[in-house]
This record gives sequence, C-alpha cells and structure tokens, in this order.
Amino acid sequence: MPTPRAVTENRAVTDVSIDVIIPIHTTARPLARAVASVFAAAPGMTAVRALVICHGVSAAEMSALLPGHDPQKVVFHEFRDGIRSAAGPINAGLAASRAEYVFILGSDDELLPGALRELAGAALATDADVTFARFQTASGAPFDTLLARPWAGPTLDICADRVFYRSSPCALIKRELLEKHELRMAEGLATGEDQEFTARLYSCSRVLVAPPGSGAHLTVHTDCDDRIQARRFTCLEVTEALRGIVDSDWFAQLPQPVRDALAVKLLRRTLIPATESELTVWDAAGIAEVRRCLDRLNALCPRAQEPLSLYEKERLRVLKTTQPQAGRLARREGAQGRLRALTSGNPLRDLSASESRLRHGLAVHAGKLRGRLAKLLSARNDRKTTTTPPGQESGRAAKGH
Repeated sequence: MPTPRAVTENRAVTDVSIDVIIPIHTTARPLARAVASVFAAAPGMTAVRALVICHGVSAAEMSALLPGHDPQKVVFHEFRDGIRSAAGPINAGLAASRAEYVFILGSDDELLPGALRELAGAALATDADVTFARFQTASGAPFDTLLARPWAGPTLDICADRVFYRSSPCALIKRELLEKHELRMAEGLATGEDQEFTARLYSCSRVLVAPPGSGAHLTVHTDCDDRIQARRFTCLEVTEALRGIVDSDWFAQLPQPVRDALAVKLLRRTLIPATESELTVWDAAGIAEVRRCLDRLNALCPRAQEPLSLYEKERLRVLKTTQPQAGRLARREGAQGRLRALTSGNPLRDLSASESRLRHGLAVHAGKLRGRLAKLLSARNDRKTTTTPPGQESGRAAKGH
C-alpha cells in the first residue's frame, strides 16, 4: 500500500490544472494523435485541457479533425499573423491559458501515457518553476539536450548542469512565472524565436527540475513533410536572437556566473556554427554589426571564451579578422583537428570547468549512454511482463498456431 504521504501527493496531482498548447498551421498534421496523447498523459487528472491554436486556418477546419471532441477539454483558438513561425501562435496560447501550468507540444509530436502526471508530481514535490520533459525518437530511442551532470539530483544548477543548452521549451512551466516576467516568444525572427524565451525563463526560475527516472515523456516524430526546408540566412538574420539577448538590460543584470554560462552557450551554439554554415551569407554591414555584438559580449563576459576549445577560439578570431565572402567565413588550415576541437589549451580548466568542450562532450556521451541503458532496461522489463506464467499456455499455443 502507498504511504499516507504518497496518497496525499497523488490526490494533489489529480487537481493540478495544465493547459497543453498545440500550435498548428495545416490540416495535414496529425492533430488527433497529439490531442489524444494529452489526455493519455494525464490519467485521473480532471483539469487538463488541449489549447489548439489554429495558425492561419479556421477553427472549423481543425475541429473537423476531432469529431466528437469535448469542447470543455479541447479548445480551439484562431490566430492569424501571416508569418511562418510558431512564435505568434504559441504566444496566443500562453495569453489564452488560465491554468496553473502550461506545456507546449508540437502538433506532430506525442506525449507518452502518464507523462503529464509524472511531470506534475515532480513539480509539486519540488515546487519547480520548470520541470523538463525527456524525449525519445519515434523508434523509442531516448535522447535529450539537457546536459546535466550524471550525478545531479532532480533539482538542477543552472550553470553546473548547463541548463541553457536546453533551448526547447518542452517542459511543464508555471504560468505565474511567465506572467510575472512577461515572458513570450520573440515574434518576427527568421530563426531562434525560442532563444530569449528559454534563456530568460531559466534565469528567472527559482527551481529547475529534471524528474528522477529514465523513461521518456515525449515522442518527437519526423513523419510530417511540411517542415520548413533549409534556406540561406544572412548573418544578421541568424544572429538576431543572439544580438537581442546580448543588447538587453536583463542580460547585463544577470549574476556574472549565470551571464558567463549563457554567453558560452550563445557562442558555441549560435555564433560559431554561423561562421561554419554554408547557409549563412556574410556581408560587410552584417559582419560589422556581429563584431559589435561580440565586442559587447566580451565586455560583459570577459572570461566567457576561456572554456572554449582552441578550434572555437579560432573561429571567433576568423570572425574578427577575415573579410566577408560570399558564403561562410573561410576556415583556416589546421583549425579543426580533433585535439584542438576538444581542448582549450589549459588541461586543468578542461577537467574542472563545466563549460569546457571536453566536459561538454563527456556529458553528451553520458546522456546517450543513459538513453541506451534505459532502452535496454525497458525492453528487459517488457520481456518479463510478457513472459507466459509457469503452467499456463500462451495465447498463440491455445489457438494452435
């Protein structure tokens, strides 16, 4: 029997209100699958709704995909802005929500059975502002972008556990926090609309939690053929979100360790990849503005480049010194050796700094290993539960097949 404490927590979980926001822009998306998964993810919970934000399409078209739906549980909102970005409809969903928590779900993705209940239980137990979901592929292979320390408890340290690398907003989020700090997606950007939203969300949160356990909460599907195709971006477009963060007052007011951690992530995941990509177009005016932003970042975070690898530092030197060309900034010979890609030139820092490329890489591989182990354990448990009990015939044998 459960302990009295567990019973109390379970009863509390059933009363938690959650609005799952599903932005959708075409009837070709598997909306029925996404909506069905919301309620399968919340067994026994009576205050969970699916807010379907119809982006550029009518509510009538979308509701036709869900014949017989409960209008109290599945609510349709129309939103039109003429922009092919999820930022606007997500913001519309956040504005329409009245629940204690919100969860943003892609219309092509799927919550796993019991996932919302587990996340809500973890949030209640820790009073978390943000409770992160774990992902799996459609084939069931676990993966995650949360590079927490292997020994980290459910409550995460924003710097030591590299929380800023989790740019996906797929988490159970306290709506009160969003309203208090007026947190919304950045609209009108060509790319990176969730960067400032998640960065501010994490830095404003008192408690960030990764639920204990290894099972996934969300299946990320890739079976939709209407995704935005790769295209060329100007250097100003690809760095607009980064520049907005670096130039903001809230970034300058962050505690120095938190600001440094975010700066390393912005350099490593946004600016440096932009210098490598064939899809980034550099021009004289754009590169001057990006250099100005990099100078401000260096002034606010003078030690942010220390944990970068020799290769990463080389890319930033290329950005500061190379004249713009058609296409990506030119590589310099020898810049991408394996050793240079992993080490900063300071072995002690490589081993001790959580943002070092070496420890960053180890965290990625540790996450993959945990995912493989979780899948093996899950398969083993499945085999145990399907094993025929001694003395009984299996259904196959009973049918004579």
